Amino acid sequence: GVASRDVKLGGGDGRVWVRLYLPAAALQINSKRKLPIVVHVHGGGFVRFSAATSSYHDFCKKVATDATALVVSLNHRLAPASCLPAAYQDLVSALHWLRAQALLSTSDGDASYADFSSLIFMGGSSGGNIVHNALLMVLESSKSKRALLPPLSFAAQILLQPFFGGAHRTASELRLSDGPILTLAMSDQLWSLALPDGASRDHPFCDPLAAAQPLPCNLPPALVIVGGRDLLHDRQVAYADFLRKSGVEVKLVEYPDATHGFVTPDGTVSYVFMPEVLQFIR
Repeated sequence: GVASRDVKLGGGDGRVWVRLYLPAAALQINSKRKLPIVVHVHGGGFVRFSAATSSYHDFCKKVATDATALVVSLNHRLAPASCLPAAYQDLVSALHWLRAQALLSTSDGDASYADFSSLIFMGGSSGGNIVHNALLMVLESSKSKRALLPPLSFAAQILLQPFFGGAHRTASELRLSDGPILTLAMSDQLWSLALPDGASRDHPFCDPLAAAQPLPCNLPPALVIVGGRDLLHDRQVAYADFLRKSGVEVKLVEYPDATHGFVTPDGTVSYVFMPEVLQFIR
């Protein structure tokens, strides 16, 4: 029910590309509806997985079908070969590619189905961190509000258990340090591999609250989904509050029994959060 293809982007020695997902509903002969674009960034602690990893591929197919959206899934460079901000720059590159498609849009091809005025960013775990920091990079280079990289317009962001850290330990990190799925030792190791040389855990890439500076209020509305059994729970709730205090419209949804990555005891991935995601997209 979904057509997909890969497009290589410039730079990154071929490691930066996007996988496009077009739902069958868009291919109906009488369908003239323009589809929202969901820009998806996979997780993996900045060091693992890709846009071709089966769980992310299946997830993007589900989003494309259930939300009737054109999904653009980013494959970014991985640490430690390419430390941050490489992944952030790769998402910005994908946005410039999307802008070029909008400017060159014709009646043929994927672009003809896309509503470039309705970009929705979605990232889970480290993908959520990448969405946050890449949006800040774009905002810093643009003074326009919500019409960034025109004719693109940023409609919303969906952050699924975003991966943040810090030098201090939170209550949830201490209480849930042994996991499941993500342990505190794993989190520490991932940050040591991903951060630039010489950067501490107080770096804003890791801890957006460390600088204590308000975020740009023209960030798009955010849906932040957290799990009660995720050791990053307290950081994610604090981040949502930080967004709200910065003037960003935020909806925080918590699933008390969810682990990091929403992995169930039998090892499968739970999509219990999908109704919230679909409602937010609509």
